[in-house]
Amino acid sequence: MKVFYFLLFTFLFSCTKDYIRPQPFQITDDPENLTEQLLGSWKLYEQTSVPANDWDGDGKAETDMYTTYSACQKEAGFTFQSNGKGLIKNSCTDTRAMNWKITNNSDDFNYQMETNGIFDNYRNNKVIQLNKNFFIVSGHLTTANGKTYSINSRYFRP
Repeated sequence: MKVFYFLLFTFLFSCTKDYIRPQPFQITDDPENLTEQLLGSWKLYEQTSVPANDWDGDGKAETDMYTTYSACQKEAGFTFQSNGKGLIKNSCTDTRAMNWKITNNSDDFNYQMETNGIFDNYRNNKVIQLNKNFFIVSGHLTTANGKTYSINSRYFRP
């Protein structure tokens, strides 16, 4: 179950009728302001895995995880508050509280998700790129069969 929620958070999606994919970006802001720049709401617009895996169970391995989620899962997103708290919307029917923090000279983005009033262990992701409108995080996922995947997630402000 933890793997499922990790995937949902790490690979948050946006679902709108007139969705226009944002253009690639360059870091233009000072990385020391990472915490301040993360505040507010974010939506996932792209995700990739290395190596490829059959993420949707159709018998074909893919690296583009973005296309494998249901419409309900694509409604996921999250909100960062300045007090280190926030919300994770895993799907159209599952929103949870979270704690978050930035560590290691503003490179590591750590979060923990609440389940039934109990917060799990902090999960670690690396911030790869960030500016006021977009950010990219990289993390690792080990599946039940012991295989580890590198996951890159790209987010934008809705």
